[in-house]
Amino acid sequence: MRIHIMTTVAAITVLVLGAAFYHTPSASAQEQDEISFEGLENLALGKPAWANSNPGQGNVGLLTDGQTASDPYLGGPTRVGIDFEEVIPINGIHIWHYWADGRAYNGNIIALSATLGEGDVADGDKDNLEQIAGLTTVFNTDADDETYAESAAGYKILFDTVEARYLHAWIGGSTANQWSHWVEIQAYFNPALTSVDPEGKAAAVWGELKTR
Repeated sequence: MRIHIMTTVAAITVLVLGAAFYHTPSASAQEQDEISFEGLENLALGKPAWANSNPGQGNVGLLTDGQTASDPYLGGPTRVGIDFEEVIPINGIHIWHYWADGRAYNGNIIALSATLGEGDVADGDKDNLEQIAGLTTVFNTDADDETYAESAAGYKILFDTVEARYLHAWIGGSTANQWSHWVEIQAYFNPALTSVDPEGKAAAVWGELKTR
C-alpha cells in the first residue's frame, strides 16, 4: 500500500507513554519526544549506502555508522540510499542532517522499495517519484511545502509497515545555503506499532492505549 504521509495521514498507535498519535512533517516537539526506538535494532547500521554524486565532504559510510554528531557529515549529494541486503519489514525511520545551527532542509523525502530498477540508484528524480517503479513514499515535506528545524535529536518518522530492501532519501539545500548535508539514517521495525485508522482519517489522540 502506497503511503502519502502529507495527504493521507494514517493514525499510528505507539506503545510509548501510554498515548497514541499520528505523525506529520510538522509534528510538535512533544510528539517527537513521545516516539521512541529504544530497545529496537537499527536495521541500517553498517549497511551499504550510495549517493547520486561524488561527495564534496565525507563519505557514504557515514550514513550508517551509528554516529549522530553534526560533524563529520556527507556533503554534496542530493539523493542517497541504503541497501538492507534483504527484504525486511520497516515502520520507523530516524534521520539526521547537519543540525548544529538549527537549519531546515528543503525537499526532504524518504521512500522505500523492494527492488531497484535501471537508473534508480543515481537518476531517480524526486519531482517524478511516480516514475520510480515499486517506490513507497513514507515522508515528503515537499507535499505541503513544510520543513522542520534540524536538531541533535534528529527527526523520527512512523508509518505503516513496508517490506523493503532499499531506502531512498532526497534533500535539496537548506535555509542556510544551497548545499545538502547528511549525518545518519536509521531504520526500525516495531511489531507493536500498527495503524488504528484504516480509512486514513487524521486524529491527534486516540485515547488511552490498552496494553496487550
